[in-house]
Amino acid sequence: WAKDPKTLGLKLINARSETMLTNGAFRDARRCLVIADGFYEWEKRPGEPKQPWWVTRPDHEPFAFAGLWSSWRPGEGIEPLRTVAIVTTHASEQLAHVHDRMPVVLPREAEDAWLDRATEPAALMELCVPLEQTGMRAVGDAVNDARHDEPDCLEPALPRLTLF
Repeated sequence: WAKDPKTLGLKLINARSETMLTNGAFRDARRCLVIADGFYEWEKRPGEPKQPWWVTRPDHEPFAFAGLWSSWRPGEGIEPLRTVAIVTTHASEQLAHVHDRMPVVLPREAEDAWLDRATEPAALMELCVPLEQTGMRAVGDAVNDARHDEPDCLEPALPRLTLF
């Protein structure tokens, strides 16, 4: 999304569905599917550390996020810079207490329409709705270190202790 890897372009990991078709960063991007089995959101808690949550489909099956990708070649003989962003929408009622936005999780029957270049903009926007029913559980702090990618990231959060 940028002409230099050190700029804002590499920080654009999310694309707001409301502006994805008009935002200069994403306007000419191609649509893709980003396969996952869940995602994390962090709940802000006044006076306490943020609480990470693991969010899945209710059946815990893998799914596809609506994604956008682009490739830019800075010059002759230079490796292209490939970037991807996940499309987001407003949070479902169930997730709204954790975060105000969430990734667009496409129903399986909508994946082909998302990828089809002939799909009209209005139809694309109709696909960008929140997944209303999710599986959610609070997880521990291991997930807070982006370099740490181990099974303990999914361990349940320990109960909070109340100090008197």
